[in-house]
Amino acid sequence: CSLLLGERMNIKPGASLQGLHISMRKVLIHADGIWKAHGIEGGVTITSGTDGTHGAGSWHYYGLAVDLRTSDLIAAGISVPDVAKELDEALGNGYDVLNEGNHIHVEADAVGRRLEKGWDE
Repeated sequence: CSLLLGERMNIKPGASLQGLHISMRKVLIHADGIWKAHGIEGGVTITSGTDGTHGAGSWHYYGLAVDLRTSDLIAAGISVPDVAKELDEALGNGYDVLNEGNHIHVEADAVGRRLEKGWDE
């Protein structure tokens, strides 16, 4: 997945970003920058996008959620709650960032609520 000219995103084998909503691009760009700022040389790894099995009504199925690997942060001694908070602050209103232990879940809940009402940005 190309973010910016010449930059590549790490995607776990089997994970899919096909059908990911454009609002999630902001998440990927900020997350990659934050991981790199904390010394994770390869940047963030997406472990789930529109693939996988998730709870009923999950925004993953609508391309409005991604899961981000945390094992690289933990191995480097970096606080996952601190990184989740940093990402949450970078994204601002309209996104939920949840530390779920083995990954950080991020969803564009504001876009999802608009889609439920029948309109988009």
